[in-house]
Formats: sequence, structure tokens, C-alpha cells
Amino acid sequence: MDTQKVSKIFIMNGDKVLLLLSKHLNKYHLPGGHVDQNETFEQALQREVYEETGQHLRYYHRIGFTSYNICLYIGKLKSNFIKLSDEHLKYIWAPIKDALKLNVCKFTFRDIRYLQTILNVTKNTVIDSTEEEDN
Repeated sequence: MDTQKVSKIFIMNGDKVLLLLSKHLNKYHLPGGHVDQNETFEQALQREVYEETGQHLRYYHRIGFTSYNICLYIGKLKSNFIKLSDEHLKYIWAPIKDALKLNVCKFTFRDIRYLQTILNVTKNTVIDSTEEEDN
């Protein structure tokens, strides 16, 4: 039985993110899905990624929750040879900066904006070692 909890992941390949085209919605979305009962977010993530891509994760890191029940991760596959599930028509590796121009579902749109915000904050954060020396 599915719970209301969801695990999703930004699978990265350089500056590109993997997006899957859903047969049912005809829109792109991130890999991931519902957490089954007695399953952790991490277990659901690994299961869903394998079911949807045919690949295992090389590594992943939790980047946050977009709501109390949706957990987002960022990571990389062991291999970029994708074997799509029957639920998907195709996949693309989209540059993060251009991903919002695609036909993405509303939740994926929100998630990509979240990642872009994180990346912009990180990119614009400069550590000035001279400030520490002056104090």
C-alpha cells in the first residue's frame, strides 16, 4: 500500500538533469515515486530509480523537503544507460537552466525552481578569507 510520502531525485550528468516523459500525463517529471508502507524515503528512492531507469544510484544526497511528505535528493547513476519502464515514453538530459522551458508537470516545475534557487545561492556565495583575518 502506498503512503502519501514521495521520494524524488535530481539525477545529474554534469549540468544536466534526467527527466522522464510520462505516458499518462505526457509531461516530463523527475524519477521517483510513492513510499510504500514500512519503507523509508531512501528505500523508496532506490526502488523507484531502479524501476524507472533500470539503473542503481552511484550516490545520492538529500537536499530537502518541499513539503512535509515530499523528499528531494540529488545524485548520480552508476551508469547513464537508461532502460525505461513501461510507464515512460522517453527520457532527456536537460540543462538545469533550460529545464523549465520543457513540458514539465507542475510539481517538477516547482522542484526545478527549488534546485535552481539552491544552485544560485551556492554559486553567488563567496567566502572572503580576508574578512576572517580582519576580525
